[in-house]
Amino acid sequence: MYLYHLKQNTELSQKIYQYSLDRLVQEKFLLYKDGYFQLTNRASQVINMALTLFIEDGKLVKEDSLDEFVESYRNLFPVAKRAHKKVIKDKFLKFFKDYDYEYSFILDVTKFYIKKLQDEGTPEYIQRAEYFIEKNKMSNLLNLISQFEDSYTKAQRIKANLQNKIINDFYSADD
Repeated sequence: MYLYHLKQNTELSQKIYQYSLDRLVQEKFLLYKDGYFQLTNRASQVINMALTLFIEDGKLVKEDSLDEFVESYRNLFPVAKRAHKKVIKDKFLKFFKDYDYEYSFILDVTKFYIKKLQDEGTPEYIQRAEYFIEKNKMSNLLNLISQFEDSYTKAQRIKANLQNKIINDFYSADD
C-alpha cells in the first residue's frame, strides 16, 4: 500500500513505521536519495502487476481506458464489420449506464461470438461491431453475456481466490 501511495504522489500518513520504510529500502522497492524516498523500477513493476490484477472492475477503470477497451473491441471484428471508434464508444457509454460488466468479460464474449461464426464457415453473419452492442433496442452482446455469466462468475471467483493466495503468500513470506 505504501508503494501505491508513493506512486500516486499522495502524502503518506505520519503513522508509517520506520521499520516498513527500512524494509522497503532493504528489499529494493525504495531508494532514499537527497532526503526523499523514490520508487525503484522493481517497485513500479510490482505496482503495475497489482493494478493489472485488481483494476479490471469497470467501476475502477478510468475514462481513458475506455478508449483502449473500445480499440481492443473494435479490432476483434473483421475490417469490413468495424465502425468508427466514436460510434462504438457512444454505444458502450449507453450500455455501461445500464450494465456493469468487466471489459475483459465483454471482450471474451465477443471473441467467442466471432470465432464461433468463423469456425462454422459463416463469417458473413458477423454483425457490425456497433450493432452487436445494440441495434433497434436489441443487444446480441447482452444475450450472449447472459449465457456466459454463470460460468464466467465461477472463473472470476477462482481468479479472486488466486489473487488472495498471492497476497497472503507475499505477506507470509515477510514473517
